[in-house]
Amino acid sequence: SEEKLINYIGSGEKIRFQIYVRAVSQGDELVTIHAVDGRTGQEVVKTTMVRVG
Repeated sequence: SEEKLINYIGSGEKIRFQIYVRAVSQGDELVTIHAVDGRTGQEVVKTTMVRVG
C-alpha cells in the first residue's frame, strides 16, 4: 500500500521492478501489476500466476 515516486529515469532508459507478494492462503492466484507513465499516461499491465503451497 506504500507508493514511491521515481524521478531519476532518463530518456530511453528502462527500469526493472522486483515485486514481493505476501500470501494470505494456499493455492493459485493471479497477481496483476499496473504501472503508468506520469508524462504520457501510457499504462503497462502485467499479470502472472503465483502458486502458494
